[in-house]
Amino acid sequence: MKIILLLLLNLVISLHVSAQQKIVRLKLDTINVSGRLIAGDGSNLANVYIETKSQHNQYLQLKVGATTDSLGNFKLVGIKPTDTLTFFALNNDHIFVNHGTRFLNITVWPSMLNYNKDAITVSANRTSKKETIKFKLTYLDNIGCCNISANSEYPGGERKFKEYIYQNLKYPLNAINNNIEGTVTVEFTIAKDGTLLFPKIINGLGFGCDEAVLEILKHSRKWIPGMKNGRPIVMSYQTDVVFKLVD
Repeated sequence: MKIILLLLLNLVISLHVSAQQKIVRLKLDTINVSGRLIAGDGSNLANVYIETKSQHNQYLQLKVGATTDSLGNFKLVGIKPTDTLTFFALNNDHIFVNHGTRFLNITVWPSMLNYNKDAITVSANRTSKKETIKFKLTYLDNIGCCNISANSEYPGGERKFKEYIYQNLKYPLNAINNNIEGTVTVEFTIAKDGTLLFPKIINGLGFGCDEAVLEILKHSRKWIPGMKNGRPIVMSYQTDVVFKLVD
């Protein structure tokens, strides 16, 4: 009987002590984050350095960072659950804010490089007689990019690209008959293997002009891809095609 009483007394004392203890909730200070960088065309982004705002535990003057492998994978060890990732890829600086996610799939789209110093101009008489074409093309200026050793280039250079446009792009008869003139702005991407991808109209005229420009780009030969640090890169362009009627 005494033994039972002692056990009950110990149990009551233990419950009383537990009730007096304050509940402590641990706050998560850092997490490890794995992820992958993927280009908009599905290719992997290798050798891209990603930096965070979190300080390195050992080297306080540095930030936590990581470099993507050949498949675009990376791992950030000991960063804040909510942190900002910064990196340079596809000719542009990028910022990504993580809100506690431990695995990230980040898709990166290339910046737009511009062909617009002297737009391609397609002209025709206002009658339905034989069309004439005249255009100007200025080699792409590499705007806002770093460490790029070569821009993408049409085989044979600017002269050959002019010849290709001149021989194939015709002023649509429907546009001539309806006195349609103006600017078509088109955007396209040169992949790592030189293929011209994703041509799309940013600003169109209709009456067959948009379709004529897209058709020319879709049948373009493969370009010589741009190069950075000895490796091919994805580059995107935006250019104007001017349709002008001549009185």
